[in-house]
Amino acid sequence: MQASGEMSGEGLPASFQSWPSVKELAPIGDRKADSAPLTVQEVFGARTVTAGKVTLRRLAGRLDQACTGAVWGADLADALTEAGCSQAVRGLYATADGVYVAQYTLFNLADVAAAESLAKSLASLYRGAWVQPLESPRAKFGAYSEGNAYVLGHYLGVAWIGRADGAEPGEKDDFIMLGLAVRETEKAVFRRVVKVAGVPSDPAQPAGPADTAQPAEEPPSDPGASPTVSAPAASTSAQPSVPAAR
Repeated sequence: MQASGEMSGEGLPASFQSWPSVKELAPIGDRKADSAPLTVQEVFGARTVTAGKVTLRRLAGRLDQACTGAVWGADLADALTEAGCSQAVRGLYATADGVYVAQYTLFNLADVAAAESLAKSLASLYRGAWVQPLESPRAKFGAYSEGNAYVLGHYLGVAWIGRADGAEPGEKDDFIMLGLAVRETEKAVFRRVVKVAGVPSDPAQPAGPADTAQPAEEPPSDPGASPTVSAPAASTSAQPSVPAAR
């Protein structure tokens, strides 16, 4: 499903797309089978995430037990309540040169049907409601950004990417790899499949190198935010492939 934004600016993406869950995530299609709560360390413990030539450094992480605190807009808050949202965990990233910014939000919902419904609702809601950006002096979303949602069993992942200066992407801006880099955090979800099903999962491979997340180092705490240092610069547009679990 796809939609184009009628308004854009700080806090709102200019475009939005979403994709349904994949069969490999069926074991966690209901929160009853995957009841352990999320933590910032589990999802955003890796200090860096990489796809292709794009490397992002974690700048902040936050866990909200009240999902409505992670978004703005009454309609989106109501939709999260209807979806049975119990947690929202966010991670903010940027490239070392500060040119690109990305944030990933993972919502813990009742079941896959609730996640699918919320993704469909976001196709219209994003024009006037969205996730709250985490604050950092080294990363801020500008006038132009892109949003993408991925149904991951009973979770909904929302990737938000853009240039820090708010400019639209040009020929040298690889937003595909930028989106794939921040989606490396989805490996936490696939590790849960392994834990629940007791067998290795084998999701579709993303474009570009796999297994690029680095070991955890100075992880952020729940529910606060934690800064990190900069990393090598990267040039950087998002697609619906799914990171492999290891």
